[in-house]
Amino acid sequence: MACSKCHGDGYDDHPHAPKAKEDLAECQDCHARKAMRIERQFDKSVHAENLSDKFTCATCHDPHVMTLAANLRDPHKIVAQDNKICLDCHDSDIAFAKMAPEKKKRPAIDDIHSWLPNTRLHWKAVRCIECHTPTEEKLSLSHEIQNKDKAEKKCATCHSANSSLNARLYRHLAKEEQNKYGFLNSVMLSSSYVVGATRNPTLDMILIGLFAATVVGVIGHGLVRALMNSLRRRKNHD
Repeated sequence: MACSKCHGDGYDDHPHAPKAKEDLAECQDCHARKAMRIERQFDKSVHAENLSDKFTCATCHDPHVMTLAANLRDPHKIVAQDNKICLDCHDSDIAFAKMAPEKKKRPAIDDIHSWLPNTRLHWKAVRCIECHTPTEEKLSLSHEIQNKDKAEKKCATCHSANSSLNARLYRHLAKEEQNKYGFLNSVMLSSSYVVGATRNPTLDMILIGLFAATVVGVIGHGLVRALMNSLRRRKNHD
């Protein structure tokens, strides 16, 4: 894309026109349909409730450096890019004060997430929006950022065979890659281990079979011993 697609004709010449920076195109000029859908979601977000007059697309999305998740593909790179957006404000006193000067003190982000085990480790493995957007919208992430009271806190939402991560963070990876190793959610297994989500149906059946055989063996052994003891007592009695 040429710079002038967003910055207008003032950037065509060098040096640039003095007011070229002010002649900036709106995101919806190109992303009209997406902008309409996102605006409806954003209007219900916690950011819209408190900071609607300060938020624009560029508040979170820097068009010069951001890359589509579908192009990044690597979940770790997607997480690092997306979480940086949230943490740049919510983990910075200076940035938070600029956005919300009426709040005298930034809420300590680690304290707010004290219920979450290994909090910082989670932030390296999954995005804030995995929990802070409606989890029922699995096929497309929403811009309806929810506050801590509405955030997802059920571990099984991610840590299960039907992990929502498979349709959210890992949805950009090819379907054939998901089935490569025969594991449920095998894409997760190749990059990280989500307890409860990375399971092999074949191994599950083998383990169930071994457990059943063990139970049958123990019961059978007990019955044989009881029978032999009974026969021994009868023989001694005779």
